[in-house]
Amino acid sequence: MTDQVKATKMLQTRELGDRSFRAGQVDTIEIPRGYSIANLIFRLTATLSRAAGASAGAGKDLTGAQLVKRIEIRKNGREVIKALDFESLMRFNQMRKGTLPEWALSAAWTGYGALSTTTFALSAVLNFEMWNSISQLDTIFDSSSRNGIAALDLVIYWGQLSDVMTPAYNPASGGVTADVTPNLSVAVQEYVDPDALAGEYLENREYSIRRSITATNPKEQQSISPSNWFRQFILKTYADGVQRSDILNNIIIRSGSQVFKNHKAETLRQLNKTDMGTETALTGYYLLDFCPDGHLSRMLATQGFSDLVIEMDVTKQGTDCVVEIFPNELVKLPGTA
Repeated sequence: MTDQVKATKMLQTRELGDRSFRAGQVDTIEIPRGYSIANLIFRLTATLSRAAGASAGAGKDLTGAQLVKRIEIRKNGREVIKALDFESLMRFNQMRKGTLPEWALSAAWTGYGALSTTTFALSAVLNFEMWNSISQLDTIFDSSSRNGIAALDLVIYWGQLSDVMTPAYNPASGGVTADVTPNLSVAVQEYVDPDALAGEYLENREYSIRRSITATNPKEQQSISPSNWFRQFILKTYADGVQRSDILNNIIIRSGSQVFKNHKAETLRQLNKTDMGTETALTGYYLLDFCPDGHLSRMLATQGFSDLVIEMDVTKQGTDCVVEIFPNELVKLPGTA
């Protein structure tokens, strides 16, 4: 075998299994170790009904995704690499690929009236390799012991059936029921690279910071711990369970007096539509990308910063008003070159 063939990275896909919905419970799937993980692929299916008797409410954005409250990737039992809700993950897929992943309903889940036996099918991809990147292999996840990985787990936090509806939904009786128990199937895409060296990859982390907006404020501030590199930040705005584009007016990312981003929110949202190639501008989503051309060398390097602040001009809407911030942080592991 030639050195060139030995150095080839083959991308393989294998199923990790299925888990059935357990309201409010947690399931764990052990992720096989030894290869370099590119993506995890999810498909959620269900058949749901909605009883009569409610007087308000509606299905949430990407109705059905809320059955999976959160997905976490943990290494060595405690360190969280990824922590995202399924609904946001699907929108991130749309932003990164220009098209929404599978979201198929047999009947429109609008309003709050009675609906019977609606079938749902939703898909999403959780990326480790960097999307839209010139050097995406720099961020695949080395799951082997050479990278200090003794355990790697996918943790699934299930929501409630009623979570698919906005908080205003409160039926007199019945509510949302499952005709067929929801099921989540999981597959992994990984590169077979037994000759890889330890420390080749940056760790591609995603998580969320939830900030409640209690009053209109031209200088609402959220501090981010400066220590690593940041590819992008996504902001998601919603009130009373519904995405809205009238909460955020302006966004600044700065350290001290140095400003890295300063955008009017609506201008940014419309610019995102053009850059992402989506059919419409996404309601309540704002992407601030430091590497729009795919060169990771343009990431925001925060090593040595005294602080990192996201400053927002916000208008409080509704009762429970929220700005959720999703950093995409790349971590250089200890001991790497």
